[in-house]
Amino acid sequence: MRNICRRVLFSTMLLTLLLLGHVNRDVYAATVATTEGRVSTNANADQSTSTPTSTSAPTSGNATPPSCAADYWPRQLDTMYNYVDDVMWPCDDFYEYACGNWRAPYQLRARGAHDTLSAVKADNKQQLMAFLLDKQEALEQKDTRSTLQRSENVAVRFFNACVDRVTNEDGFTGRLHSDVEAVALRTYTDELRRISDWPVLNPHWQAIDSNDTLNWGTYLSAELRRFGVQSLWRLLVTSNWQQAEQQIFYISAPAFDLLKPTRNAAQYDSDSEYIYKRYVKYLMLDLGMRVRRAQALASEVVEFEKQLFELVPSASLVLLREPQTLASLAAELPELNLREYFAVVVRDIAVELPNDYADRLLIVADVPYLRKLRDLLKHTKPELLAKYLLVQFLAHFEVRLHDEESYQEQRDYCLQQLHSFLPAELTEIFMRLQYGDTGDAANYMAHTQNALNDIFSQLKMQFERALNATNVFERDALTKSRGMEKLHAMRLLLPQAANTSKAHLPSTITLSDNHDANLLKLWRWCTHS
Repeated sequence: MRNICRRVLFSTMLLTLLLLGHVNRDVYAATVATTEGRVSTNANADQSTSTPTSTSAPTSGNATPPSCAADYWPRQLDTMYNYVDDVMWPCDDFYEYACGNWRAPYQLRARGAHDTLSAVKADNKQQLMAFLLDKQEALEQKDTRSTLQRSENVAVRFFNACVDRVTNEDGFTGRLHSDVEAVALRTYTDELRRISDWPVLNPHWQAIDSNDTLNWGTYLSAELRRFGVQSLWRLLVTSNWQQAEQQIFYISAPAFDLLKPTRNAAQYDSDSEYIYKRYVKYLMLDLGMRVRRAQALASEVVEFEKQLFELVPSASLVLLREPQTLASLAAELPELNLREYFAVVVRDIAVELPNDYADRLLIVADVPYLRKLRDLLKHTKPELLAKYLLVQFLAHFEVRLHDEESYQEQRDYCLQQLHSFLPAELTEIFMRLQYGDTGDAANYMAHTQNALNDIFSQLKMQFERALNATNVFERDALTKSRGMEKLHAMRLLLPQAANTSKAHLPSTITLSDNHDANLLKLWRWCTHS
């Protein structure tokens, strides 16, 4: 039925194009004849009111229409063919089938292209994917002719290891083989055992004293934070909201990405809670638990996270506090052992810090949340806290989160991870694909930076005109003057091409064919870089 519809469609299109020439020719001839008739009528009318003149030569009515190029109609037919969306069945949606491909090819629309900007992004993604898959095949075949620079080698190796996790799946069930999943979990559980003893991983785990829950929980949170895990609270390093050039720490409540349906959602619902419980249950089953025990543990973990969620104040009650030193915050909340927490977090860069960094390190903390958290942990069993932190560690590395996605979605996920962990290497590959020569890429970057600086200067000028034109500050000249000073002091900070080498993966870090081991290394490096 589908082939019949297509044949009828293209036969109609071809006949339409062939007949269109004859129709246009007849229309053109009729138009010429009509025009000549009008001219003749006007001429007779003019002659009736003027002096008679000599009879003009007869005008020929057989005007020849302009001829089209030989390839005109074939090109029109090719254009119509290109507009056709081969993915759509014409008998289901004829319009989408005949015209659905006019904006972007379906290969790009499958990658999210729906307008000009998204089409450009999808095309860039497709180019990078084709390059990485081609180099991956060359490396697998040990092609000696394929010589890669270090940045390309690192990116291809990381992408190859990630895709290998995708290709080792069962063609019938679509799920990963048990041995592949076991190897992935073993990579993370071995790392967890190096940190501490865990009740889920050790059936003979002996519970510690409940009075030590705070100390032990703070220590485990700090160890997991070295891998980027945000567990009991979220620790970020970003610009000071009062002084943009100063980098300070922010401590706030977790994002609860697994509990809530979306990060921006204000509350969780029954569906998101059910999905979260099911995810934890499958994790525990992979760790060797029986079904009932895994179900019970999942309920415990989710209920504990719901208690944490209740500690978060509403958005209307959140106030930005003044930055304070680590020493003052630790003295305000001594039970949380924040000095020890930061000592573990910055352990890898401790030699670069001054001895009195606790008196100089600035923190903006959500103190009300930390106080409520302190009171909650005092009444929490250490075993429950350990289970919760273990789940957060595995969820941070997205273990099992992408098993049910399609093959293309998982490859896109690998490309996104490559962009997240190795942006400098991926940018270098992209610029080489676009310009081919390093000098051309550098010239393009320099031109782009100059253009961005010009745009920024124009925006400042327009904002200054608007500030001068407004009457808001008529009675407050001081505020207007300060606003002008801040506006003139604004600068556009752009990455410099000379410093891009610092963003590349250090030569001391070697990636392997184990994607999970690579993630552990890269998270450690990204956390402390």
